[in-house]
Amino acid sequence: MSISIDRLSGGFVAAALSALCVLGCAGDAVAPETPGSNAGSEIASVQLDADTTAIEVGARRDIAIIIRARNGRRIPSAEAEVSVLTSALAEIDGVRFVDVEGADGRVTAEQVPTVRFRAPGHVVVRVRIGTVAKTIDFDVRYTLPAGPALVVDTFTVIEYRAPCVWECPYLVYAPLLTLREPTGVVGAEVVAVEFTIPGMSTGLCSGVRAYGPGQRLQLNGMFEYLWSNDLIFVSLDGTPVPDGLATARVHVRSANGGVSVIEATAPIQRGVVNPVLPPPTWPTLGWVC
Repeated sequence: MSISIDRLSGGFVAAALSALCVLGCAGDAVAPETPGSNAGSEIASVQLDADTTAIEVGARRDIAIIIRARNGRRIPSAEAEVSVLTSALAEIDGVRFVDVEGADGRVTAEQVPTVRFRAPGHVVVRVRIGTVAKTIDFDVRYTLPAGPALVVDTFTVIEYRAPCVWECPYLVYAPLLTLREPTGVVGAEVVAVEFTIPGMSTGLCSGVRAYGPGQRLQLNGMFEYLWSNDLIFVSLDGTPVPDGLATARVHVRSANGGVSVIEATAPIQRGVVNPVLPPPTWPTLGWVC
């Protein structure tokens, strides 16, 4: 599982958790560190991580900023300056600020900038803190062609209380999406998917889900163990998300290699009791978010 720190708000976190935990997931709160006036002189490295593959015009990518001091400790990135050097091709679409707890229990104040790509070309994003700067490159290679290779049969998001052995308040939001290959002649593959509900997003999750000619398949089922699921949301304190529609955005690769995007919206089914959720049909394959 991977952490999705995209669009965190209040008590909400996307359910995919890894080595880092957003402050409030567990344990006592630790006061976050903030960079001091001499932070720049302590910096040993700046690392930028983002998905740089299969970028089309209109896509967005989050950038994880990891800054470390000479002693190996993580330095907060909240005060780092983020800019797009090729501003005609892309822009900073927004920045989220979160407190992140590492494996050692230390909390750092982090920013997660989102880049939106406006035109094909080579995009360079720079992050600077103190006197240290680092860049990351993106190649926007294509504008999406018309005519999706798959169509949406059904889409919904189910809200329900997670069953726990203790009195946990977890409120789960499970997106359920069924797609169909409409021609009955050629196959297609889902190569990425993003689900959003008001206030939260999974981010763009990559993987490969093959659809044969005419095949109708559930894209994402549910593992019985809650935290084994990549494409769900959990309100840890049980506060419902605001009213609004859920959205599915699916990247589909056709038989000729072209990539297109299909979108679907649906209302959230609130307060479902004892929901019947489809199991995963391919338990060894997950999504990278």
